[in-house]
Amino acid sequence: MIVEFFGPPGSGKTAFALRLADRLRDRGHSVSLRLSARPGEKSPRTAQPEKDEPSTPPGGAARRLAVPAYELIVNVAQRPAAPEDPGGASALAQALPRGQIFRSLRMRQYLVRLSNAWAQAGRNRAVWIFDQAYIQAVASIVMVQPPMTDDAIAALLEVAPQCDLAIRVEARETDMESQSGRRRRPFEEEGGDALQQAALAERIYGLLRRRDRAVLSLRHSGAESPDDPLDLAERAIVAMLNVTYARTS
Repeated sequence: MIVEFFGPPGSGKTAFALRLADRLRDRGHSVSLRLSARPGEKSPRTAQPEKDEPSTPPGGAARRLAVPAYELIVNVAQRPAAPEDPGGASALAQALPRGQIFRSLRMRQYLVRLSNAWAQAGRNRAVWIFDQAYIQAVASIVMVQPPMTDDAIAALLEVAPQCDLAIRVEARETDMESQSGRRRRPFEEEGGDALQQAALAERIYGLLRRRDRAVLSLRHSGAESPDDPLDLAERAIVAMLNVTYARTS
């Protein structure tokens, strides 16, 4: 089972993913957590993704450009010829505006890693949790395009591989106000302000619901609130797992 979070930068996608993974593990479920920095690598429970990374050392920018190029060449060379792209990397990367070579290269690098992890998840009965994945990639593309219609966005969502459960994280206003000094993660575009990105996440949420996709929306609880927004996610995941196990038993 694949669970994917999406939402504007700083909304708490990674924090929710970490908490949900811990919650499910405590209930005895097998969970694989994949964080946005390296989606092809399993993340330890002690990961601290919200902490800012150190400043880039001399030559770091060049290495960041060289690594995606190298990984893309190696993956393409090792991949058998096939008429389709199961990871959606090519189709989504091609949706970027022309001339954005480096952004396209970075997106292809991330999507190759994501595709490998996604394929592994499809062969595994564990719960795979991605703090962001294909839906966030679509949002990133839309942010750098001229205004797109709902039909055009829906077409991109159809191209991307589909998760079993998509969870939108609603951003708090205080989070959106604190984005100016925060380091961006993959698929978190600099274009547009946080309010625009929050509105886009809500728009995508509506499109997914209208297409009968399994989707939830989580809101951060206030300090005085007894409600845990993860309860809804946990119940939905357990219910879906029970249905899956019943079908395969």
